[in-house]
Amino acid sequence: MIDLHTHILPGLDDGASTLDDSLALARLAVADGITHMAATPHGPGIDLSKTIARRQEALHALKAALAQEAIPLTVIPGLEYCSDGNAIDNVIRHPECFLGYPSAANSRYLLLEIPPQISLGFISHQLFKAQLQNINLILAHPERHQEFSKNIRLLKELMDKGLILQFNADSFTGGFFSRLPRRQMTVLIRHNPDHVIIASDAHDADLRPPILSCARKPICSALGDDAWNQVTRQNPARILGIN
Repeated sequence: MIDLHTHILPGLDDGASTLDDSLALARLAVADGITHMAATPHGPGIDLSKTIARRQEALHALKAALAQEAIPLTVIPGLEYCSDGNAIDNVIRHPECFLGYPSAANSRYLLLEIPPQISLGFISHQLFKAQLQNINLILAHPERHQEFSKNIRLLKELMDKGLILQFNADSFTGGFFSRLPRRQMTVLIRHNPDHVIIASDAHDADLRPPILSCARKPICSALGDDAWNQVTRQNPARILGIN
């Protein structure tokens, strides 16, 4: 499996605090069957250039520690960009925000979060602006947004236009957040399975761990094993250029 959304890098945000915390997350991920993981700290921060520089430093340290500890996990750079209205303009100037940049075969995928104080419908504007610049948008955990259940029709329309939805695995079982929008997420996967990713949004080893398998049973029961493989392996592999 491939985990496209995690906060595994140490000391950057509300995810892993130390390198030991990062290694603990890595071990959990490998035990769950995860082979590749995108490190997507929150951004842009006060200074996007400094955020990216700190991410690179932390990523280098983690990769060295993974090699030293012989943990078989490939970590790939990314960013969870909290939309501020200037996201598309900023990432054009800083392509390091794209998932897997620069090594990914298709390196213009941006993981974008819509904060709760902004209407979920704002993603329509962002998608249009992104596509004018040949940028592919992945909407981070829309099921957590308070307007999610009211916007299923809109999300279907935007998926058909190219928007990719990233659902948190533990949202299928309740998880860290209290909502349980399993039915709506299943409807959206069934509608367009090519445009859905299941990721962990891991922050720590206890409450928000890097575990994808918790979503296997509900997804396979509703949609079958092929759908599970598509949203946890095939789709993220395509995005990151992994064979």
